[in-house]
Amino acid sequence: MPPHSTQEQGVTGSSDASSDLTREKPLPPHRQARSTVRQIRRCPRCRKLNTGTDLSCYWCGTELPADTPAPANIAPPSFAGYAKTGGIRRKSRLPVLGILVIVLLLAGAGTAVWMLRSSLPSKPAAAPSSVVVTISPGSAQVVAGKAFDFSATVRGTDDTQVTWTVQEGDAGGRVVTRGAKAEGGTLSSRAVYIAPRTPGTYHLLATSKAEPRKSASAEATVTKR
Repeated sequence: MPPHSTQEQGVTGSSDASSDLTREKPLPPHRQARSTVRQIRRCPRCRKLNTGTDLSCYWCGTELPADTPAPANIAPPSFAGYAKTGGIRRKSRLPVLGILVIVLLLAGAGTAVWMLRSSLPSKPAAAPSSVVVTISPGSAQVVAGKAFDFSATVRGTDDTQVTWTVQEGDAGGRVVTRGAKAEGGTLSSRAVYIAPRTPGTYHLLATSKAEPRKSASAEATVTKR
């Protein structure tokens, strides 16, 4: 039989190529499904149990070995609530409806608390104090080491007692109280200021015991003679 011509050989070659294109190629081994249902198997990587015909682990996607039976007392794993994505299973997210309900409940609770607080009676503002403290005289000149009398008057309260102090501390002298004395129908607290040995300007303070925020001051100028 004479050999085929070049044209016939080309036709034959093209038909073989077209048959190769239409022929269905086999799937890779990792995508082939098993014909029989496997027994329960444990993943060599995550150590979790798997069942079914998949060739990869349901939990981490690792390739599973050949059929290996698991202990008979282990129940098949439950895949409820999980979704398969690219061979790796992840827990499903909390439903959006559940999150919306939680947000609405929290918002309602916050509104209820705000309404309850706004309905409560507010505390009345503290009335401004009407207590007034004065010292007489307001200033004096004292020889170093000598004494001088001062008096303090408190108005706006029944408690007329005061606390005497020297603003400069012990270096500014000291004060000795002498009780109270009625002057012109007003009860005044009297005190003796004993000047220090060091000349200078010092300040006496009289603070109301009934209203410690109220006080008055007097200036004492201490001289050598």
